[in-house]
Parts: sequence; structure tokens; C-alpha cells
Amino acid sequence: MEFTVCDLKKKTVINVTDGKQLGRVCDVSFTYPQGVVVGIIIKEGRFMGGNKFLIKLSCVDKIGKDTVLVKLDAPKDSTTIAVSDVDE
Repeated sequence: MEFTVCDLKKKTVINVTDGKQLGRVCDVSFTYPQGVVVGIIIKEGRFMGGNKFLIKLSCVDKIGKDTVLVKLDAPKDSTTIAVSDVDE
């Protein structure tokens, strides 16, 4: 199945391990020139001040109509990376 960044943006991200909502997809990270998707960037909260985190693609369990389900052992474990240099 194929998705565009527009398809993924604004989908709610839920951790299936504990059922908590982590945030919303705001971007996708990939390598260049290889073109390999690294993961999805999510933003916590609904307003300008939310933190951004990269969740590795290997942690994405399922992409649904309105949600992306991920498997993380903890809300911010070694499979997430804080993204501080991503511009709005």
C-alpha cells in the first residue's frame, strides 16, 4: 500500500502498547539519495509549542484511515528521537 505525505499528515499516532495518543504526524523523514523512509515525525500537542519526535518506520504497526498505530515500549524509548531542528 502506498501513502503520500499529505495522506499521513494530521493522522493521530497511538501507541498500541499502552493505548496513549502520542500526537499527530507532521512530516516524514527519508534518506537522500537512497530514498529510504526513516520514519514519521510527530508533534505533541495541538498548538505551536509542541515537541517533535521521530518514530522509526520499524515501529509503525498499522496505518489506518484516521490513525497510525505504533509499538513503543515507552512513550519516548530508544526508538524515538527528539527533533529540535525541524522548522515549521
